[in-house]
Amino acid sequence: MISNKRITRYAVYFVAMLVIGFKLTSWCATDTKPSIPAPKNNVVWLNVFVHGIMSIKPHLTWNNFTLFMKDKVEGTLYEKTVELMREDPFFYKNQAMYQLGFHAIDTSLREGNSCASLAFVLNKIAHHYNVTPHENKYYTFGWSGLLSAKTRYKESKKLFEVLCKEVARLKTEGYEPRVRIFGYSHGGNVSLNLAKVKQNELAPCDLTVNELVLLGSPIIRDTDYLINDPMFKEVYNLYSLRDRVQPLDVFAPKQTISKRLFRPRKGFTLPDKLVQIQLKVTRCKRGACKDPIKFEQSKDYSKSKIVYGKGGLLRDISPGHMELWFFGWTPVHYRQNFPLNPLPTVAFAPPIMYHARKLAQSIQPERSIVADIRPEHNVILFRRQGHHAIHSTVPFLTQKQLKELHASIHSCKPDLYDQRIYDEHIKDAIDSAREVLSISRSTEK
Repeated sequence: MISNKRITRYAVYFVAMLVIGFKLTSWCATDTKPSIPAPKNNVVWLNVFVHGIMSIKPHLTWNNFTLFMKDKVEGTLYEKTVELMREDPFFYKNQAMYQLGFHAIDTSLREGNSCASLAFVLNKIAHHYNVTPHENKYYTFGWSGLLSAKTRYKESKKLFEVLCKEVARLKTEGYEPRVRIFGYSHGGNVSLNLAKVKQNELAPCDLTVNELVLLGSPIIRDTDYLINDPMFKEVYNLYSLRDRVQPLDVFAPKQTISKRLFRPRKGFTLPDKLVQIQLKVTRCKRGACKDPIKFEQSKDYSKSKIVYGKGGLLRDISPGHMELWFFGWTPVHYRQNFPLNPLPTVAFAPPIMYHARKLAQSIQPERSIVADIRPEHNVILFRRQGHHAIHSTVPFLTQKQLKELHASIHSCKPDLYDQRIYDEHIKDAIDSAREVLSISRSTEK
């Protein structure tokens, strides 16, 4: 029997999910260009985007609650609906995701191509900060998007296999491949399961993931310990305190609720290769930046309240779950006044990871590094969590550079992409799923 206390916690989760939903999906193109000869500097980075689950908002019923708890979603209306949504290109237009499987990204910017959009901004920002001097290739790995721990493991086996094949192919072309995975939400747990696949299965290769980037991923006991596997050379856990979804997975096995941070426990120590980064975005309160005197006061980092982004001059407007990964045209939960709009916060991961790694050498891995983006002040502040002393600063993009980047990305905004149309596509998927299941059951009889 489930305790009253836990039922209450589940109810809170239901309400939060109904308000937020977990995910949408997105669209990009496969790379059909012929391979080019390896450059003299033959190091190449494979940047792989692994999305989170599909929206569970329409499926949060008490009947499905038990199915999610027992991880028995096979053959359900929920599973069939998600399958049909994954086949609908409408859901491919606002985050870095394509159809099922492993696909190279054609980075040509065009309307509705959010995969190319993310690859474009990551590449632009990384080269602006000179933190990735080598060639970068971009890929998506599309999985079912079901809220199921068993499914995440099964999908990870597929990811392991295709990564082995791509690494081997690039080696035959004379490259020296390195792998960087961006795992958003439960896509991070799909990625962590790579180590479990290596441990449990007859792995097709000795895969190395040079950098694993977890973004808003629910930290759960089913997979957290896997960061210690030597497969992962560096692990970055990027999170936001304004993300209300990450710590709300009550369906995760072995614990009551998911966490934001990796925490040590008996039998599980945190490795030095782990860097935990709290993402912040801070802006001036209304009118403060227009007053020259107040604007200068808002940059006085000798005052702790200014460093923490508090007081009467500054406002914490850190990213929510959707703003970590999705583009600003997503129908829900991306604020129009978010300072990075229409960019997802992950676009600034390369310089943040690079500078946070330097700071991490002097602190314990269970402690976080705060990366505070302040676009109006043209700076990113780095400090230890709980400390008012700034460790270092990095110039942010100038307003001119930011506007130019925004203009490029706005050209990719899809037409006719709003909440009403989105809801209609979900309803169509549910209706079609009911029809398919009804026919299937009638045939069985």
